Amino acid sequence: MMQFHTSAVADSLNTLQLLNQASSLRGATAWVQRTAQALSAQELADNQLVASLSFGLLPADPSQTMDAYLSELHNAEPAAWVAQLQHHILELAGNQGSLSSERLWQGLRNAGIYSELATQQALLAAMQQPAELLVRVLQHLAHMWQTWLQNEWQQAQTAISQLKNQLQSQIPDTAALNGFRQNLGYAVNQAWQQLQGQRQIRLFAATQNASLTTFLVDPSCLWVGIGFGSSSEIQPRVVSRNELLFRLQALADAARIQIMELLAQGELPAQAIISQTQLPQSSVSRHLNILRNAGFVHERRSGGATKSYRLVASQLGATFAAFEQTLTQPSQAQTSVEQTESAVPSSIQRFFNREGRMVTWPSKHSDRIPVLEYLAGQFELGREYSEREVNELLKQHTGSDVANLRRYLIDVKLFERDGTGSRYWRKNEE
Repeated sequence: MMQFHTSAVADSLNTLQLLNQASSLRGATAWVQRTAQALSAQELADNQLVASLSFGLLPADPSQTMDAYLSELHNAEPAAWVAQLQHHILELAGNQGSLSSERLWQGLRNAGIYSELATQQALLAAMQQPAELLVRVLQHLAHMWQTWLQNEWQQAQTAISQLKNQLQSQIPDTAALNGFRQNLGYAVNQAWQQLQGQRQIRLFAATQNASLTTFLVDPSCLWVGIGFGSSSEIQPRVVSRNELLFRLQALADAARIQIMELLAQGELPAQAIISQTQLPQSSVSRHLNILRNAGFVHERRSGGATKSYRLVASQLGATFAAFEQTLTQPSQAQTSVEQTESAVPSSIQRFFNREGRMVTWPSKHSDRIPVLEYLAGQFELGREYSEREVNELLKQHTGSDVANLRRYLIDVKLFERDGTGSRYWRKNEE
């Protein structure tokens, strides 16, 4: 069963994970970067170690307050507590026997925790002194809560309530589970596959996630952290066959895979991509345009005419989850597509996704005319638009080059403009 929780403990453990990844993280709040920079070297080291133990620190009762949780941890018997941690690691690693560095690494990896080797070695050594380890964990959690996290949690209560109401209306029960998976990141979907047969899925409000969706894993649950910025995209939806085919075609190219591998390491300007792939500029631009239209890459201007690109990893998970759903529920998916694509004329639906957004530009001139007629129909007759307004409205319906689309609309006489090019209007039908 899938439920939503407001858990201060889960949110705190999630935030500790974000702080560990702050140098390479994209999509979290600005608070994460500021706080990571403000922490001392000792605080950062303690945070690495404690965050690596998050799989064993998640609360049995999601509604437990932080004060009650810390009090319970304070009263724990150190040797039994460490023994339980080791048992959890071995469960996650799928191994029996004594804890080794290899089994620790595998257990942490299966829990989605990618700590540094030095941290893993320190953790193994610390487990040989249970009392000291428990004190270190307790002191760090209490310190971080009182110094950094408690105020953020209290200020977020209104936003958490709004998120809870929205999620309850969008995901009322487990019937929406497959659709919800489409909007999770690739790593979350991997964890979901690992937890096949586990029924307990806990969604929780993650105050510092912004647009990120993250996860925490223990041997019995998958905790999915939902950021306030991602709530508007959580509603389950069916991906049309045409859109799914376009996404898969976008992936079926060695050069585009190479570009995605580079972007998986972090955001890059276009020139850096050209340099590292050693491909011609025109080829890189074409590949990036295809990946952008398919939703796998996000483009932004990073100063002047310079553009930077980052990988939208969640779109990978969404695509493969949609493919899986199409294979398991083909008739239902097709019915939903037929019901939702009616806004786009049937003759050109293969070029659009279900929201009326163009995902591929027709190669034949005979197909381009009805597409352009559809796009022109999104503008009001008798109204003048600035160039910026034309661009913004076209962007709502296509990820393609809007400057070229403007010219096409003029060339086929669906639009007119004044001599300065500052005013555009839809041409009246003759």
